[in-house]
Amino acid sequence: MARLKILHRDRDLLVIHKPSGMKTYRDSAKDKELSAYDILKKQFAETEIFPVHRLDRGTCGLLLFALRPVVANLLQKAVREEKVKKTYWALVWGDPPVRGEWKAALKSNEGPKDSFKDGESQGKGSKLALTKFRTLGRFETEGTEEEPGKKFSWIECQPKTGRYHQIRRHAQGAGFPLVGDTDYSSPELLKASK
Repeated sequence: MARLKILHRDRDLLVIHKPSGMKTYRDSAKDKELSAYDILKKQFAETEIFPVHRLDRGTCGLLLFALRPVVANLLQKAVREEKVKKTYWALVWGDPPVRGEWKAALKSNEGPKDSFKDGESQGKGSKLALTKFRTLGRFETEGTEEEPGKKFSWIECQPKTGRYHQIRRHAQGAGFPLVGDTDYSSPELLKASK
């Protein structure tokens, strides 16, 4: 069985690095796919482990688990009340402003084919979502005489809310889809990602 890299452990907390392509935990009892939570339960069989938050399957990064119920409750409350600062880095197509924010009403479970609603109006089942960003670098693919190079940028995002695929949906809705994103990008940009 695979083991996960432990970056920090004390009596209250466990911090791991979750690789891209792995779920944080299973979606349902019927889900048979091995998750980071499943691996940790086996890796630390003598310890009870409580997930505090999640990362999308395609996202790699730090995951925090509590080792005591009271700590889990406090941390989950802090996440719900948006008192936790989350920072993500992404490569996006295009040339976004130096800094800014994306604000839009997003349905909690909208998928890639659903519409993006700009502005503050909230449709049925939608909640206002806010992502602040800043551009860290700008680049361009090599072009040819027939086809010019494509611009892309490295951005740092701080979601102030936690909606389903929030950064991916905000970036796509603003015209800057993530490089390599198979759900929220055009076939032309996916081809350029390779």
